[in-house]
Amino acid sequence: MAGDQMRIGIVGCGGIAGAHIGGYEGNDEVKLAAACDLNGKAAEAVAERFGGTAYTDLAEMLDKEKLDAVSLLTPPAVRMPITRIICEHKVHIFCEKPLADTVAVARQMAEAAEANGVLLMVAACHRFHEPVRRTRELIEDGTLGKVRMFRNRFGYGWTKTDDEVRGRGGVLLDNGAHSAYLLRFLCGEPVSVMARGDRADDIMLLRDVAAVVETDGEGIGVIELNGTVPKSKGIIEVYGTGGAAYIDYAGESVFLPGDSNEKVSLTDPDLPGNHRFVREIGHFLECVRGAEEPTIAAEEGIRDLMLIEAIFQSICDGAPVTIG
Repeated sequence: MAGDQMRIGIVGCGGIAGAHIGGYEGNDEVKLAAACDLNGKAAEAVAERFGGTAYTDLAEMLDKEKLDAVSLLTPPAVRMPITRIICEHKVHIFCEKPLADTVAVARQMAEAAEANGVLLMVAACHRFHEPVRRTRELIEDGTLGKVRMFRNRFGYGWTKTDDEVRGRGGVLLDNGAHSAYLLRFLCGEPVSVMARGDRADDIMLLRDVAAVVETDGEGIGVIELNGTVPKSKGIIEVYGTGGAAYIDYAGESVFLPGDSNEKVSLTDPDLPGNHRFVREIGHFLECVRGAEEPTIAAEEGIRDLMLIEAIFQSICDGAPVTIG
């Protein structure tokens, strides 16, 4: 495929479609060709953004457009049959997080992709966020020392209705998917969890979650997810024996070395605001071309869901849950 322009489709035309379109735009190696959604007006609105063709029938789009890859942005609960159709057309898939609504379904998606020789990757945009990347580098080169504690808090920033919460899959499947891969990326693989939530009857309506996660190293992770208050910070804190990293999505992101009062910035002011989407999509495209090895392959999404399911089980049981 080297030297050829890849043809890309958008499957699912909700709010996140804009971020994916922005990630593809400006890349001369791709052509956004089509958009598909059961809501015809939504498909038309998205396709109009890049001069593509709108569809309400997925198979028709795949037959006519001869796409190389798609961004799969539908709600996770309906992705399995959609994935199967895309895989049968031998089209590569960049799937929004979480990969599915359960581990079992995510594995079925991965199996369908493998059986058809299709690359299935999961969107993990915060792993490509510059302060997160720099924090990971500080861990890998030993500067931050041994990670002892990790804390991540994500909220919506405004109170949502039950319908809006359900549409996102509940705060645990929605923002919790980000929390899962960030913990794994910066603190280690989870081995057990103890969690509490505002309800235990429906994961799709969870609004408030707190979880304490034991990892396979010496690190302890704390995840806080909130959807019931009008103001909630988006933050990541990583505490190591060599210092601490503070990532604030609405403020300053810095590393504080343990042996001085120095404050080291973790940001790059020259990067655009959407750089994490540009980077993750750029990585996906390079993997499709065979130029890079996937760092966010389907197995990553499956392991994220293993932690998410364990958190919900702990909420339901009121007891710790072992993972793996």
